[in-house]
Amino acid sequence: FNSKHPYLVILLSLAVTAGFCVGFIWLKVSTDPQHLWVNPDSRSNKEQNYFEDNFGKFYRVEEIYFISKTDPENTDTFQKKYLQEVWEVQAKIESSQILYDNSLYTVDNYCYKPINGKGCFISSPMDYWKMNLTKMLEDPDIKYTAQCIKQTAGEQITCSDRNEIPIIRNVVFGGITCLEGTSGPCEECKIAANALVVTFLMNNNDDTLNMGVKSWEKDIFEKRVKEFNDDDSKLLKAIYYSERSVPDELQKEDSQNFIYVVISYLCMFLYISIAIGYFPSHIHSRFTLGFAGISVVIMSVCISIGLTSMLGIELSMISIEVVPFLILAIGVDNMFIISIGEINMREKAYRENWEEGHDKVVGAALQENGSTITAAAFSEFAAFIVGATTDIPALSNFCVTAAIAVLADYLLQVTAFCAVLELDYRRRSQNRIDCFPCVSLEDDVPEPKRNITKWVVKNYYVPVIFHPISKFFMLVTFVGIILLSFMSYDKLNLGLTEQVTAVKNSDLYEYFNALDNYGEAGPIAYLVLKNVNYSNPYNLQVIDEIADTLSQMNKTVQPPVYNWVKGVNAFVNTQEDDCQHQGISSFDFNTQVKEYLKVSIESVCCKKYGVCGEQYETDIIFDESGNIKTSRLRFQHRALKSQSTYIDSLRDTRYAIDKLGKKLVPMLEKSTKFQTSLKANIDWTDSSDSFQNNDRLAFGYSLFYVYYDQYENIRGLAIENLLLAFGAILLAVEILTNLYAAFIVTLMVAATSWGLIGFCYVWNEISSGYGTEINAVSVVNLVMCCGLAVEFSVHIMTSFLKAKGTRNARAKKAVIEMGSTVFTGIAFTKFIGVVVLGFAPSEVFTLYYFRMYFCIILLGVFHGLAFQPVLLSYIGPPETKNQSEGKSTKLKTSK
Repeated sequence: FNSKHPYLVILLSLAVTAGFCVGFIWLKVSTDPQHLWVNPDSRSNKEQNYFEDNFGKFYRVEEIYFISKTDPENTDTFQKKYLQEVWEVQAKIESSQILYDNSLYTVDNYCYKPINGKGCFISSPMDYWKMNLTKMLEDPDIKYTAQCIKQTAGEQITCSDRNEIPIIRNVVFGGITCLEGTSGPCEECKIAANALVVTFLMNNNDDTLNMGVKSWEKDIFEKRVKEFNDDDSKLLKAIYYSERSVPDELQKEDSQNFIYVVISYLCMFLYISIAIGYFPSHIHSRFTLGFAGISVVIMSVCISIGLTSMLGIELSMISIEVVPFLILAIGVDNMFIISIGEINMREKAYRENWEEGHDKVVGAALQENGSTITAAAFSEFAAFIVGATTDIPALSNFCVTAAIAVLADYLLQVTAFCAVLELDYRRRSQNRIDCFPCVSLEDDVPEPKRNITKWVVKNYYVPVIFHPISKFFMLVTFVGIILLSFMSYDKLNLGLTEQVTAVKNSDLYEYFNALDNYGEAGPIAYLVLKNVNYSNPYNLQVIDEIADTLSQMNKTVQPPVYNWVKGVNAFVNTQEDDCQHQGISSFDFNTQVKEYLKVSIESVCCKKYGVCGEQYETDIIFDESGNIKTSRLRFQHRALKSQSTYIDSLRDTRYAIDKLGKKLVPMLEKSTKFQTSLKANIDWTDSSDSFQNNDRLAFGYSLFYVYYDQYENIRGLAIENLLLAFGAILLAVEILTNLYAAFIVTLMVAATSWGLIGFCYVWNEISSGYGTEINAVSVVNLVMCCGLAVEFSVHIMTSFLKAKGTRNARAKKAVIEMGSTVFTGIAFTKFIGVVVLGFAPSEVFTLYYFRMYFCIILLGVFHGLAFQPVLLSYIGPPETKNQSEGKSTKLKTSK
């Protein structure tokens, strides 16, 4: 039907594609890392939702590291001349106005204000002088001032900023050391710092103001920093980060990478057009056919994206950039198999004097090669469908998009492409010029007879790989690759290094380096308490125990833990008149807390005795009845300078809180008598009691927890997805061939996918710079590897099943007949496309696309075109009767 009605088939294909393209109306591309990589049903995501529902969203962070322009590693920036430059930038940012929505706004309109009636929370080394430049310049010893020691009594005091909030030294300085002679156990450190750090916290709870905040970040914050850096007279260099830096960088990165993706596709198109025809013949070159093949790939991708958009699935740039590359790699293979099969059938028809027309030749070519194309397509489809069951949104959405695209490409290849193949045959038979079919040559131009690749494979490649020494070498190599992957599986680091996600030498890239080199303070975190019975004294003891345990986790937590429970106890027990709390001990706990929160941070009680309840005002939430509904205790992690420290911090903090949090007794709706009779050691997390809370009573929360929660089981997730993909491939190939053949193909796919781990580890070890890590991106590539690996193996297998003779003879014939197609249609095409990606400016592209794809090609060629034929020559599926005849040859021939 395709060959008899080519124009109708092409029009129907275009119409169907256009119909699915309507889905582009609902196309949504997500660049939010949390939407892409965080499982909505994960524990950390649920805990974040609870935190935001009760305390609001985490604030937006804007940060500047000031370092020396000339010698950042050896310059002490904690000097007056450097502080003055910091003051100039900070003052400009604070005073600048932005016109947004017909109104003027300053930082004061957008900033986070932790204490009612106070100003913005802006941490800076100038806080020691309340942002007063004159006081700083007139200070006789700024380093002594930063020690926060009273000159009269010699007692250490707490330095505070303009809002009377204590200054945290590690937050405002970076690369801290102590001056010589001030680092002893009995001496107070005088600070030397390689970096001065200014941090703005911006409100993130008002959605109507968020767009204004983003404009302020770009037009005020980033602009003032860039103006400062453009001034050659300045002694410092400002390295900045704003909350919009990551999405802006992703957009910039995608636009730069897009150029290389396009170049990659153009290179593959040029190669396909030359390899599929007889260049430079005017008649028998096949640029038009190659363009049709590329068009089929584009149509497949459009159908896939349109359908997923109709289904309401958000796409990521991974899907948009990788799926076309994947489908092009798969589609090219089918194009070569179909077109070369058509050539072989025409030659067979000529030799045997077939009476049927060219439409029967195309049909015979599809019958001859349809099983291998179908087996590959449905194996890939099944593998991606199985991969779509993963919990990571970006991986799941990628697999859905890829599965639909693979199926669409298969259907269009056997319909629209075959229709174009028929039209191309008509053009050549009429001596019409390729790309200009309206122009014909008068003289008949015979079709060239050449197949260099097949000749090389037959005369050189096959004798080499089937030599006894080569067979032994391949067996040893196969075992070595498997063992290497087992040895290196747990040696690949978990995570995704921040610098890898940024364009090299960009502002964001430099900030991540500055954070690693000079950062002294880690992310802020909270101990969140939900539905705890605060009237139970035992619970208060447990809360203190959790807080004390966290403060002792010196590896990951920076003391102190700001514990309001201890503050309430101090407030109730103090006998000082300045605190004005007569008779407070006779009130219930909730009332005591409310009175404690009224103690101003500027009061004598706070400054003299350290009882400062006002600072916890936003940390305690009361319900309508006046009881504490939820609360939080603030602490800070130590500086986290590698992916492993992020993961360890989450794991250790969660373990400690979970272990002790089980002791807490929840607030129940039952009678107080029943409630107080509950045993403290009940495992409320695991209990199936009807009064059990659905969630934990205590949990830790920091913004980075949401992103690093996936690493708790990502290795297991990778193995699970691979095993499911292997099972899907086994089933798909078995349906179209037999179980024996399916098992060998699956073994080759498994060896390729598993070997990718070992290859990545070796490449990491022998190369400098950043390495490939185990994360959601690499898991996506592992799943995609299953799809690509099928292409290298299944075609050789189906050719082997059709061959006749001994196992050794059939294996050789399979390589000769199908090996050249796999080399030219799969390996070379992928290689050309992948090499271009190696020049992309993005580390993500070079590590996770160029490096991993290149390894996939090497492993696919080895397992599919070298080891598999050798394996088949020994233990390949036995020959069945009439299997070599093939259904495609059962056509009527003239007598």
